[in-house]
Amino acid sequence: MSKLATCNEFVTDSKECEHYFPLDYMKNYRSEKYSLYFKLYVFSYHDANLVLSNTKSGADCRVVIGGWSNTLSVLHCNGKDLDKTSIKNITSPMWPIPVVIRQTVCGWLDISIPGIAEPLLTANVGNLNFNYICLFAYGSTNRWFYNCTEEEDNFYESRSNNCTIFSEFRRIEGSQTKKQSDNCNN
Repeated sequence: MSKLATCNEFVTDSKECEHYFPLDYMKNYRSEKYSLYFKLYVFSYHDANLVLSNTKSGADCRVVIGGWSNTLSVLHCNGKDLDKTSIKNITSPMWPIPVVIRQTVCGWLDISIPGIAEPLLTANVGNLNFNYICLFAYGSTNRWFYNCTEEEDNFYESRSNNCTIFSEFRRIEGSQTKKQSDNCNN
């Protein structure tokens, strides 16, 4: 829990997006492989929602973790369910659940829960560019933590143009894996 003391905190009991955070405000561990790479932690009984959008009012992609009474997780983009996973009791109101969001420069979006499912959800979302994130949990009070001090900070480089680069990446092996293509032509 001491790691959470290094984070910013957002608490909400909304059933919908009420506040869109600019992704520029989040620690983004960009690299040659990833255009988007950040970590969050959530406390929630169920239905932890992340909405990734190009605008402050959109919902280009919606991720539901522990939805439907904490029985199903879904990645939904542009009106279509792109991936689903039936891992029960994945969220908790008592323990922080780490959530890693990554998008490759080729368009693959994956959502991981380190140590549980890496990735939990994955799909090729093509050329969708995200500028905002909204956090909430449908029908459940929830707490989100972001911009924490992370192991990746040891590899964080700051450039004069304010572009942050993640110069080294170490994959942590999880208990579940899904294949994704590293080839941009797929």
